[in-house]
Amino acid sequence: MARLDRLGPQAKEVAQVGAVLGREFPYGLLHAVHPVSDAELEGSLGKLADAELLYVRGLPPESTYLFKHTLVQDAAYGSLLKSRRRALHGRVAQVLAEQFPDVAEAQPELLAHHYTEANEAERAVAAWERAGKRALRRGAYGEAVRHLRCGLAVLGTLPEGPARDERELRLQLLLGPGLIVTKGAASPEVAELHARALALGEGRGEPMQLRPLVALHAGLYTSALNRAGPAAAQPLADQALAAAERAGLAPVQGLAHFAQATTRYHAGDLAGAREHAARALALYDEATAIPRGFDPRIAMLGFAALTAWQLGLADEARAHARQGMELAERARQPAERAWAERFAAILYVLLHEPEEARAHAERALAACAEEPDRDVQAVATMLRGWALAETGAAAEGLAALREGLGRFLATGQRLMLEGGLDLLADAQARAGDVAGALATLAEAEGAVPGEEVWRADTLRRRAELLARQGAGPAEVEGVFRDALAVARRQGARAYELRAAVAYARFLRARGRAAEGRALLAPTYAAFTEGFDTRDLVEAKALLEELG
Repeated sequence: MARLDRLGPQAKEVAQVGAVLGREFPYGLLHAVHPVSDAELEGSLGKLADAELLYVRGLPPESTYLFKHTLVQDAAYGSLLKSRRRALHGRVAQVLAEQFPDVAEAQPELLAHHYTEANEAERAVAAWERAGKRALRRGAYGEAVRHLRCGLAVLGTLPEGPARDERELRLQLLLGPGLIVTKGAASPEVAELHARALALGEGRGEPMQLRPLVALHAGLYTSALNRAGPAAAQPLADQALAAAERAGLAPVQGLAHFAQATTRYHAGDLAGAREHAARALALYDEATAIPRGFDPRIAMLGFAALTAWQLGLADEARAHARQGMELAERARQPAERAWAERFAAILYVLLHEPEEARAHAERALAACAEEPDRDVQAVATMLRGWALAETGAAAEGLAALREGLGRFLATGQRLMLEGGLDLLADAQARAGDVAGALATLAEAEGAVPGEEVWRADTLRRRAELLARQGAGPAEVEGVFRDALAVARRQGARAYELRAAVAYARFLRARGRAAEGRALLAPTYAAFTEGFDTRDLVEAKALLEELG
């Protein structure tokens, strides 16, 4: 402060105006906000540079200036009276909007900051909303969350009433996608946001418009699905679909059908999941899509891929996964790449191709390093651990699986817990810990209310491990039959085949090869594609061995 004072009032005032502009500022903007003569302004800037308070790049009027240290900027800023500070922020906002429209358009958060500090709350909220939307479109979810929270904080200073509630609801619905990525779909923050949005919607004097109502139900369903499972989410997904059908708008109908697809997939209603996923994809139109900062087709195609594999359509599954990755590469957003790679990694785990699964999981983790996504990071860590264990690195794989599960549970996530524990049991069995693997499977079964999609394979694993442990044939066969019954009820042909192969091997080992062939042959014959996959190759080889 003393160094600034020694330079004289003109230089000090230039430093104060610069401090309002930010750590770094261009000559043109400074001159527009502080309209003194060029000679006077350049002289003051020269003094500040000579005193090593500012760094200079270029020559006026194209020069830019940087405070040598934030403490210098803070000292200059702190020396302003509050009224003068507010007036300067207001002047900066006015100059940006009127004389630098390109900057205001490209950096709405800059405009929002100056409106906020000038106590121009209405304009500040509008600018923070624009900044949040722009960050979402770029896939910068952490940035979007910061901007939208700033907007909500400023909005809270405005008088209560229907107009404020309407604007808060809009901001909360925009905030939802950003929080899902940065905090996790099952996080308390996401649940609280949607509860607040629901209260705002119900508190309005007029019926909520159908488009935000569908988005709200979809957000509530996402939170419920990830925290409590399909049983809790299905009624909300049904409400979203009913509201979307009343609206008659393709974008919101697509969103609601996707909600149905994901809920039904996890519940084990594979035929229903495939139907709704197909409808969601058919309804998507890039020109009319709801701007959410994330291409929803990536997730739609991901679930379509997993559903197709379970139904025994491996070629279709791989085609969907490829499409999702192509969309993500075209978008060039880390969060989209992370989602596409995670779905591909899950698919290759299901296909029992550990090298491919590991490659996709590691690419998902690399994308998370660019734009953090807690859910994807946790799941990708687990998938990588399974792949390591399958390829001989049992200890490293187990460590990664446990790390991933810990991260997964820390987000509040429960959905897919049974599938994650199944992978941990595989790694434990690979390491020779059969008792530990059986204990893990006991924890896995029924871990999430209503989530049945993994159950047939959980039972198949348990039957194989019981046989390995030397359990009685009747007990082992009972569990194999349960696995087959669940797979057949769900139409999960891939899991049915896997259970039939394991059961047929068990029967052959006990001199009952004919029974094994009678069980396996019709299951194998039901397949129409995917004959290069490991499961079908092994099934065909076993049938030939069984005679």
